[in-house]
Amino acid sequence: MTKKIYRSREHKLIGGVCGGLADYFNIDPVITRLAYLLITAASNGFGVVVYIIAWIVIPLTTETPTEEKKEPIHVVIHEVKKEEDKGKSA
Repeated sequence: MTKKIYRSREHKLIGGVCGGLADYFNIDPVITRLAYLLITAASNGFGVVVYIIAWIVIPLTTETPTEEKKEPIHVVIHEVKKEEDKGKSA
């Protein structure tokens, strides 16, 4: 089975291209974004054209972003009685 490049829904800032490349190469999306910025700066903005073409050509993944399963927070409020209230109830 061959691995395919998809635009990411989970690591998406603009079009998901850098996030998709990060998923494909199994690296942090920040690394691909920094590499993209360096390449764009070094090529006098040609990276913007490449990004737009990649945005059009690379399909969006069909997987939905994974939501973190969070445990519900239970708040317990205890009533604190003053010393004089304790003497009255006894």
